[in-house]
Amino acid sequence: MLAHYEKDMRPVIIGAPHSHEYAGLIFALWSQKWPALRMNFTFSTGSLSARTFEKRPLDVQCVPIPALRQVSREIVDAGFRELTLPDPIPSDIPRWAILATDDALQHCGGPLRRFLWSVADENSYRGDFESFVSIYDSVDERQLPFSKTLELTAMHFPRRRMGNT
Repeated sequence: MLAHYEKDMRPVIIGAPHSHEYAGLIFALWSQKWPALRMNFTFSTGSLSARTFEKRPLDVQCVPIPALRQVSREIVDAGFRELTLPDPIPSDIPRWAILATDDALQHCGGPLRRFLWSVADENSYRGDFESFVSIYDSVDERQLPFSKTLELTAMHFPRRRMGNT
């Protein structure tokens, strides 16, 4: 989860011993996404070579460990210079990623998922995810006064996006 949201729009390549190894986690990630974000999420739980959709690498690809280097090279050779190979044991996981992971692993999602689905719209994109979770955390856990919540929201979303402007 951290690798997918932390590096906006970079493909994530995961080495897996079996094609079903991370399927449950990827489906949990997909189910947490708000509807507009789901529509753009591309993944493969069993890629034997680099996969693309509409001329861009899939967002998440699980590949056999022996093919990890080859698939990574194929993606870079196709002109996508940046990709993410998740750190198997990250040293410091941000609070937003822990909250999002805990929520994603709940069978039907929890309050965070309901929050995401209520605040995100068709103009919200993958890069907004971390901000939404941080705002949720400040409202839910710290019980900030409304003025502080507005300040936090303005910090994460400094200008309003309208359509293509």
